[in-house]
Amino acid sequence: MQDRELKLIDNTYKASEAKEVLCSLINEKIRFLNLQIASRSERFGEDTSYLKQRIEQLTTEKQDIIDFMDTLDAEGQMVKVDATAAIQVLTLDIETHS
Repeated sequence: MQDRELKLIDNTYKASEAKEVLCSLINEKIRFLNLQIASRSERFGEDTSYLKQRIEQLTTEKQDIIDFMDTLDAEGQMVKVDATAAIQVLTLDIETHS
């Protein structure tokens, strides 16, 4: 398999619309991480501190985006948003992952 890129966002928006799109993506990622925390900690007793730390990072980034977009919205600005997900295929070592 070869690596791929997925174009998630490629559009021009009013700042308020861009805020909504970006916050929706971040909220969905936070929701997914919370599900992972519940699953891994309850079912497997795994340490999920790294997932909790990632949620904190995303929450901070989301607030930064909200503040930035609110400022741009008050100025009547339009914004161009591009977001691409890079997907890298990793080769697994059969002996260590069996």
